[in-house]
Amino acid sequence: MGKSLDGFSPEASALLRAYPWPGNVRELENVVERAVALEQSYRIEPDTLPQSLRTGRPQTQLAPSRPPGAAKETIVTEPGFNLERHLQDIERSHLERALSQANGVQTRAAEILGLSFRQFRYLAKKYGIK
Repeated sequence: MGKSLDGFSPEASALLRAYPWPGNVRELENVVERAVALEQSYRIEPDTLPQSLRTGRPQTQLAPSRPPGAAKETIVTEPGFNLERHLQDIERSHLERALSQANGVQTRAAEILGLSFRQFRYLAKKYGIK
């Protein structure tokens, strides 16, 4: 990402080591990549890491957008299906729903999603959510 970082603070490093990593290496990669993108100091601090790492609990999920008892959406992967675009749409949808649930308060929306405020702000800017 073209940044010059001096690694992780001892506190952030301890949080990374203590977390059970239910998503395994991919989850770790995503956390580190996001932390590097969001960090504004010379090293990654605990407040840049997701709330789930700081609390030691996996992220809570948002309430489903479909009514209870409704069938799950079936994704048909036809020629031209773009997984990356589909995942971005899902991420954007979760950000918008969390912001709506939080009555427009970004700090609260970040908490709902288990993100730091910096992470939420980064993603909201990425998707043009105000």
